[in-house]
Amino acid sequence: MLVNSRNQNCNMPDSALSETVEEINAVPQPQPGFLLMLLSRTAGVIAILGIVVALIMPDRGIGPSLCGMYRIYGVPCPGCGMTRSVSCFFHLHFHESFLYNPFGLLFSIGLLLVAIQTLFPRGVMMRIADWIQQRQDQLIYLYIGLVTIFLLFGVVRIILIIFFPNHAFWLTCKFI
Repeated sequence: MLVNSRNQNCNMPDSALSETVEEINAVPQPQPGFLLMLLSRTAGVIAILGIVVALIMPDRGIGPSLCGMYRIYGVPCPGCGMTRSVSCFFHLHFHESFLYNPFGLLFSIGLLLVAIQTLFPRGVMMRIADWIQQRQDQLIYLYIGLVTIFLLFGVVRIILIIFFPNHAFWLTCKFI
């Protein structure tokens, strides 16, 4: 029998107490990582819908830029041209896709891979999930590296546009 803080007898059975202690000491299970979420059927369906929208959209965009940074400051953000880049990629205009935004190519390939994975049998998906979990630390560094390069690309592009606004390269780029 247990004694509470007022030295009164507590009628809680020992089995209930041990269950409560186990619940308190239970270690929470890690949540699936971002890469593992990309293996879900929901992510695959969203990727397929994204590809369909990219195919329906005109490959050179539907009108003016929606980028707030470009509208306010007159310089593109790191993501400027991504939508048009993805659309050009799925219309098989790879050179134009690169000119809109080089990261659009990487994003398009990733979108395609996430869409394709919905066709894989469950056993293959489990092996891919195991491979990702075994290499999760390295993949996190890869992700951080890609995000860093993406942001540096945006900063360098802004600096070059500000200091060399009439350079021939910018006249061929189509990020807006």
